[in-house]
Amino acid sequence: MKDSYVNAVLNIKSCSSLIYTFGGVKLVEESFNNNNACSIFPGIFYKDAVLGVISRSNSQCIISYNQYSYLKSRTFLNVFRLSDSTSVSFEHYLFNKYDLVAELCLSVFFEQSIVPFHEKERLDLIHTLMDFAVKHPERQLVVCTRQYEISPHKPKITFQDIVVKYGLQLPENMQIVEGAAADWLPKAEHVISITSTVLLDAIYNGKQVSILKLKRFKHYEQKIFAESGLLHESIVYPPPEVCPEWKKLHVYDPDFQPEPIEIKGNKEVFDFRLSFKNIYRIFKANYLHFEKLNVDFFKYSLKNIIFFRKYHRIYLESKKVTV
Repeated sequence: MKDSYVNAVLNIKSCSSLIYTFGGVKLVEESFNNNNACSIFPGIFYKDAVLGVISRSNSQCIISYNQYSYLKSRTFLNVFRLSDSTSVSFEHYLFNKYDLVAELCLSVFFEQSIVPFHEKERLDLIHTLMDFAVKHPERQLVVCTRQYEISPHKPKITFQDIVVKYGLQLPENMQIVEGAAADWLPKAEHVISITSTVLLDAIYNGKQVSILKLKRFKHYEQKIFAESGLLHESIVYPPPEVCPEWKKLHVYDPDFQPEPIEIKGNKEVFDFRLSFKNIYRIFKANYLHFEKLNVDFFKYSLKNIIFFRKYHRIYLESKKVTV
């Protein structure tokens, strides 16, 4: 069963170079050593978008997966005066077209290792899934948990351990299995999750989709799904149709034509120095992202400043190594 990051790379046709599937410190370290590689976004692109883009600015090309990430990437690179050295391309690499006919009456919930994070939240989530199974005895509910040996995150407590710890009796039409989205998504008639990219893939494939709204939905960055029409506090079945305009921006718009990419030569290295200009650009980019001076604007601007300092240190260390 293939790792989702591997699937994403296999779906990319526009780049023959090395492709970084990771982000953060590891990406910054690698890109200082090799700025001829391309980089992708391996997950949902939302609140931390400014740092997500600028941390990839030493890539030769940033490959976006939807119209939203494409437009944001171009905007932020322009703010930092990096658009002349870093290209942005566009491919639906997080999505796969499935030919397999879905199994009737099969609902699949795709678990996320750290969403929600706390044991009580994960217990409440299992109860919600059990309630859905009881309410819809005509359906089979499969809870697909991550293959933790290849997952970048480990849960505080697994669903399987919660079932044992609390002595839960699952309904007859509900089972918990360890598996991969690539195996279960094609089979599913109805897909349920919280913030997983599998939701976008399911919408792309025209499946029925329910997005379960958590009590701390802002903390878990579910607000990006607020305008989709699919976000509800309980599992709604049959679910409503996805909002067409939201789908165009976040999943697929057949009429959207990105600008032709131009791979830049003699690329200069962005060193993440905390100059007054870069601090101003951090605030400007986050203001353009959040469109107002709210808590998120200040929180993520401060986070950007902290990480710029960390990334600049990595840059200085890399210069010592090369001297």
